[in-house]
Amino acid sequence: MIMKKAVSKTLQYSVYVSMVVIVVGLIVHFLEITDDVLWAGVCFLIFSPILGLLVALACLIKEKDTKWLIVALILIAISVVNVVLVKI
Repeated sequence: MIMKKAVSKTLQYSVYVSMVVIVVGLIVHFLEITDDVLWAGVCFLIFSPILGLLVALACLIKEKDTKWLIVALILIAISVVNVVLVKI
């Protein structure tokens, strides 16, 4: 139950932070200053699920749940390979 709460809060707060950064980025974009802040917000939103996986991994290590730890490691490996191959 602790892991579900930790992952849930991580995803929730990362979406909040992403939205704030995106709104600031939109303001900066409309002022025709730069698009970098907007891009950073979108990237953070895209990587939020990976952050959730890392939090789940930490919880699984703490709980010593090896079966689900292996599953989490496989998911993280797939995500990393995907990011490297797509070259975001």
